[in-house]
Amino acid sequence: MGIFYLDRDGFDAQLNLLVSAGDNFDSAKNKFYDGVRESSEIWSELNELDQFGLPLRDTVASIDDRLGQISSRYKGVVSDLRQAVQNFEGIDEGERTAYMTKLNGLTDKFAYNSTNTPER
Repeated sequence: MGIFYLDRDGFDAQLNLLVSAGDNFDSAKNKFYDGVRESSEIWSELNELDQFGLPLRDTVASIDDRLGQISSRYKGVVSDLRQAVQNFEGIDEGERTAYMTKLNGLTDKFAYNSTNTPER
């Protein structure tokens, strides 16, 4: 088994990129949730536009699926990093705790609950 050393600068840079991606995902997710909520209110008030209902549901379902896939992938990355941080040797507990706190925040940012769009 090889011995690996933590490159703190490299790890911090990559973790900061992941935090930025988490911020972007969280923003996109919230815009999507707001859009679904607003569109359902508008479409239910405009019965004459029902002809666009199916394409709208298909589009929403597609975006919903994609956000779920992205969420799963990034949550896996965060889980792997959390395990790696637990296994790091040669770092003090304060540093380990700081990394874990940052990773725990990312878990929340990459959480995604499906909008439960109707079947296509």
